[in-house]
Amino acid sequence: MTAQFSDLLINNFKDNIFEGLHLYSISLNNPLEQKEWVPYPFQHQIDPKKKYVSTVCWRGAISVYELNKDGELILVKFEYPSLNHATEPDSVCERLEGDFWLGFRSNFHAPNLYIPFIDGKLVTNSDMWQSDNLLKASSKGRLWSRLVKTICSISIR
Repeated sequence: MTAQFSDLLINNFKDNIFEGLHLYSISLNNPLEQKEWVPYPFQHQIDPKKKYVSTVCWRGAISVYELNKDGELILVKFEYPSLNHATEPDSVCERLEGDFWLGFRSNFHAPNLYIPFIDGKLVTNSDMWQSDNLLKASSKGRLWSRLVKTICSISIR
């Protein structure tokens, strides 16, 4: 599969906590405990008239999120990348609620680092964070393992 654009995350919670990582998924279930991925049930959806599907953006839009200073995640807007014409983004401002997981990767083909939210708040205890592939035998896997260990060692106060 062709590498896809990630969603955008504006981090106002803690500097550099997600440095080098890109947001690729938000799910209701812990992706490592259940085989079926359950997407977060957003109230707002991408406008089908504005979306521009391409090989690098199969959803037709990029979601922009903000992690606020209280550790809450907000869907701010949908942006519609297009080579042919400029399309106005759709402002949304939807605060995500309940329990859910963010899936981060260093690039589209890299393993995921899953970070949970409980009752709509970021879980700062890195012992609760999970990865779907820390033990790859390749050198890329070893680099990823070191990256995750570095991220998980960040002390969030």
